[in-house]
Amino acid sequence: MIRRVCYFLFIIFGFIAYSSQGENLTMDYSDISVSLEINHSVFSTFVTVTFTNNSDQNDCKIPKWFLAENGLEDNLFEIVDSENNQIEYIGKFVKRGRIRESDLIRIQPKESISARIRLNKYYKLPLITNNLKIRFFVLYEIESNYISFK
Repeated sequence: MIRRVCYFLFIIFGFIAYSSQGENLTMDYSDISVSLEINHSVFSTFVTVTFTNNSDQNDCKIPKWFLAENGLEDNLFEIVDSENNQIEYIGKFVKRGRIRESDLIRIQPKESISARIRLNKYYKLPLITNNLKIRFFVLYEIESNYISFK
């Protein structure tokens, strides 16, 4: 829990600090929505996370690591079991400097981009998954609702 709070504060203050220096990069997530789709089998659990730019006119940008192109490099999801016990993230944590323009992916108006991530590679999922709930939670501006899978 402490790691999650520290990480959350790091991201928030990282965005604030970055926007006050250098390229004056502003991060506006008001037009972005996140949806999750779960594919679960006996041997693996995948989530497809989709970011959609709901704006009619404006491009939006998200950090590349939200799409996990190099695998998860941080705890991007909150997964809880039926008793609301949080499932442990066992993947790596990458410490990042200021966000640069080259760290971002542009999403055109009304466009969506997706990534498929194998959750059991990065989270300590129980062998028998009974009614787990998952949500994307990195930034409060684009926090998603829980979805359940059995």
